[in-house]
Amino acid sequence: QVGLRARTAAHQSGSETAIAAPHARRQPTAADPPSPPETPPAAFITMSKSHEHYFGHTCGCVPVWYTVALYVVLTLLLSLLAALSLVTEDARTLVGGYALSLRYLVSIVGAVGMFFSVGAIIGIHDNCSAWVRPFLYFVLVRMVVVVVFFCIDWQELQICEHYTPSGGKFTSIDSGRYNPAIETVALGDRCGQARAQHAVLTAADLVVCLYGLYISFWWCRMVDVAPSYQISLDETRPLRIYSGYTNSGYPVTPPADDLNVAQTGYAAYSA
Repeated sequence: QVGLRARTAAHQSGSETAIAAPHARRQPTAADPPSPPETPPAAFITMSKSHEHYFGHTCGCVPVWYTVALYVVLTLLLSLLAALSLVTEDARTLVGGYALSLRYLVSIVGAVGMFFSVGAIIGIHDNCSAWVRPFLYFVLVRMVVVVVFFCIDWQELQICEHYTPSGGKFTSIDSGRYNPAIETVALGDRCGQARAQHAVLTAADLVVCLYGLYISFWWCRMVDVAPSYQISLDETRPLRIYSGYTNSGYPVTPPADDLNVAQTGYAAYSA
């Protein structure tokens, strides 16, 4: 009876070991081949924006995505200032509209620019070029409008000195209409300064628009033709495919040997 109990206990102990062994990871030894390096955690943190690193950089260090986003935000701010030019003259040098005939047109263009800029911001956030391209087409039209508005404003600024205190001319009396933009510049005796600032800022606006259009169109093309994420498969490990019932009729998997344990780190036992 003592021998029977010993054999029964040994059998139960072996069964428990066989059941627990497939779930227990064998400790590696010096004879085992080196395991492949683990993926650093930083790769998972930046995975949502991994496509930015493959689109290149602008100005040597700024990712293309950020450059396009900054350009859209800049256009949004200029459009907001243009829309607010009806109630304030503080940003007149940036948005134009010194001529009385352009006062409402500048605000309308600014309101339209705000609409397209918000749509472009949504498209950039979602990597959707279909939302960004309408904004770029608006910028093309806006560049032509800015040039036309500048020519009209320049003619108005050429006679700005007539409305200064020393000029002896007032818009509300001589022409029968009131131009707050010209009067604000004339009363401050800043006609020459306003002309120089308006010319420089308009030229800078056009240069930034050309560069922003080039980068933005290139970004849209990369979004359309390039994958959002660069995925590479690790070929150092064999693929483990779960076949389910598709192995019906095939030979049973042989018991685990030392080679299998050394390669996988797991001990498999056959029933």
